[in-house]
Amino acid sequence: INSNHHIARALATTLPPKMASTTPQKVLVTGANGFLASHLCKILLEKGYTVHACVRNASNPDSFKHLVALPNAPSNLKLFTTGDYADATLKGRFDAPMKGCCAVFHAATPIAVKFNGDCDGERDIFQPAMTSTQELLNSITSSHGDSVKCLVLTSSMAAVAPRPEPDVKDESHWSDPEQQRARDNWYGCTKTTQEKM
Repeated sequence: INSNHHIARALATTLPPKMASTTPQKVLVTGANGFLASHLCKILLEKGYTVHACVRNASNPDSFKHLVALPNAPSNLKLFTTGDYADATLKGRFDAPMKGCCAVFHAATPIAVKFNGDCDGERDIFQPAMTSTQELLNSITSSHGDSVKCLVLTSSMAAVAPRPEPDVKDESHWSDPEQQRARDNWYGCTKTTQEKM
């Protein structure tokens, strides 16, 4: 937990400088009830931001009770339902939560754990993640470009794990998403492809 808190704190430092205002600046966090994103929400709330927290279902309090218990949450945490990212009928799902936000932290990635064995990595992880990331980018560029000054896409070391691995890595060392796909590493394939969007 400690290292994730440090990662979240580092992510929070990417925000543009706060403007002098009595009204808290707004930021959007996708996957807000996830492990890393919930740490990020905590830090943002501590810093005085209003957090627009996107969760799959804001009508299911069990999934986000840890968020509403955070300091400053009663006044500065706003929950938004973004639904299942595989649901193509929910286009525009980020427009309302992004309204007036100065920054977007995209921490959501569908992790399809199917206990009945019916898991298709491309259908359940890759396609929804890519579609939702594109929807988020479209929302920023078409409607919120004036307010959103910072976009942070959380990624994974899986995006920079080429085979064979070099002794020292730099920005040119990408994983091969097709090799990841062939190994059924759909999470890695997703993160590598998102980084290249």
